[in-house]
Amino acid sequence: MKPSSPIRRLLAIGAAMTTAVVALSGCSDTQLKSGAAVIVDDQRTTISTLQGKVDAITAERARTGQDPVPAAEQSRTQIQRIIVHRILERAATAHSVTVTATEIDDRIAGLEQQFGGKDGFAVQVAAANIAPGDLHTFINDELVGNKLGEALVPGAQTDAELQRRQQQVNDLLIQTAKQTDVAVNPRYGSFDPSTGQLNEPINPLVQQQSGTLSPSAEPATPPGEG
Repeated sequence: MKPSSPIRRLLAIGAAMTTAVVALSGCSDTQLKSGAAVIVDDQRTTISTLQGKVDAITAERARTGQDPVPAAEQSRTQIQRIIVHRILERAATAHSVTVTATEIDDRIAGLEQQFGGKDGFAVQVAAANIAPGDLHTFINDELVGNKLGEALVPGAQTDAELQRRQQQVNDLLIQTAKQTDVAVNPRYGSFDPSTGQLNEPINPLVQQQSGTLSPSAEPATPPGEG
């Protein structure tokens, strides 16, 4: 089994979460209409905060010579990650998994070396649509996922053991997701609890209001792919 890059592995964790059945919260429409983009449990992300993430990623992709991603698509990507982050936090607390700032810094230093320095790593971060200000959270989530896997299936080495570890992590995240309250502002689409994915807004006028970027482009291949 060919090992994937650390960033790709975390993207896989997010992909696994798209199969989760997430309970729709009792958050009121008033809360969403009053400036919230998404509310996960009691954690509220405002529309302005979400837009700031999208703007930062767009600027970084331009700086590193990469095509932009449509704003509506980018917004959904960031909302999905916000949801996954909270689910990982819940799972980590339940299994007494913690990650230190030193561990995060060491991982970033290792990735910078792997990708040829800070500039090379910055290209990979932008390609994965990670806002510079979210990098530590992203790496934290990767390390949490790794530690959860080790806690569930200690010392996995063979392909079969590694696959069992990943399946158990996926099962844990799905179980945790069922206990998580999620509400998404309809301007960014609807959350489908049967797939765990955000669907595009049905009303084209609402979709246009969610933000625009220059011409649509396919997202860059995440690090480790290709």
